[in-house]
Amino acid sequence: MMSILPFMCAAFVFAFSGCFWHAPPQAGQAQVKPSEKPLDVVVTLVDAAALKSGGRIAFTSLKAGPRASADEQSDRVSLTIIKGMADRIAQSRTSLIVAGGENEPDLVFQGYIEELSKNSRFKRLVLRRDKGRLSISGEIWLSLTGAKALTFAGDAHLGDYKDVFQAADALGKALGDEIAAQTKP
Repeated sequence: MMSILPFMCAAFVFAFSGCFWHAPPQAGQAQVKPSEKPLDVVVTLVDAAALKSGGRIAFTSLKAGPRASADEQSDRVSLTIIKGMADRIAQSRTSLIVAGGENEPDLVFQGYIEELSKNSRFKRLVLRRDKGRLSISGEIWLSLTGAKALTFAGDAHLGDYKDVFQAADALGKALGDEIAAQTKP
């Protein structure tokens, strides 16, 4: 008598192979778009005249916010963001000058790392979650009066970058470009 087991295995493989097949997209079909942009920067002018008058700007390190831990990694991320911003402001032709330690600044940059989250490999593979997010916010204020001149917010989705420091550099450069665009005479 012939065993039925090989026949059952072949039928099982044949039945389930069609269930897991995924057709490639046809020409003319819309491609799947990512749900969110990899980088989002919002700059809001509060006092345009004070900011456009320019002067020396000093940067303070970004402090850890509610969903970010205050550790060495967040300090390095903060410095990477500030370096990217300072480089872009210095390269552009604006009324702002990056202040050194010897001069009293006219404007002061102050901000927070609101979120620095990285999902584990298990969550990324099994639950299909993204790699994480870097989110910052803050303001630039006048050092003499303490009045706000500009507020900003920025988000970077870490899945689109090699590591968190590359995302921080891109976020700092994008924020520096936006600030430079707002301060052009």
